[in-house]
Amino acid sequence: MGVVLGVDGGNTKTDVVAATMEGEPVAFVRGRGSNSHGPGGPEGCIAVVAGLVAAAALDEPAQHGAFFLCGADVADDISALQAVLERQPWVRSATVENDTFALLHAADVHDAIAVVCGGGLNCVGRRSDGRVSHRSTLGWETGDWGGAEAVGREALHQAARAEDRRGPDTALIEKVRDH
Repeated sequence: MGVVLGVDGGNTKTDVVAATMEGEPVAFVRGRGSNSHGPGGPEGCIAVVAGLVAAAALDEPAQHGAFFLCGADVADDISALQAVLERQPWVRSATVENDTFALLHAADVHDAIAVVCGGGLNCVGRRSDGRVSHRSTLGWETGDWGGAEAVGREALHQAARAEDRRGPDTALIEKVRDH
């Protein structure tokens, strides 16, 4: 039959989808986060994916896997993840990119921009001539802002300031109270 894998690995969750070579879905499994900059590094990241592939109970190794992974930010990250994947018996070949790039593949458009605000903030763009640009933020340590934690802290800050009248009124007051 032959199957392919699609993997979206992020800080908080990892999704594995298997489909036939004709595009018919055969499995979907979701598990915990698989950031390659987290515990276990690239090996830990791929161990999470391997567990999900095992849970998918495929009859044979995948012909190819497209791995869109959090933490695949620079060439060295991608090479390290690729090396771990090459040792896996459950996939014959693999493509590794940052998880933000999955959005560029989600639609059949040539000029596109994708922004993901997760554990960090990543922006990618692709032009119709094939040129690609990728900017990943590394957090407050490098002067970057915009990941989910930073956005959440700012929302709480603005709600608190509005609540005690030190800042402008905002709908965030009710949202924070309700939460």
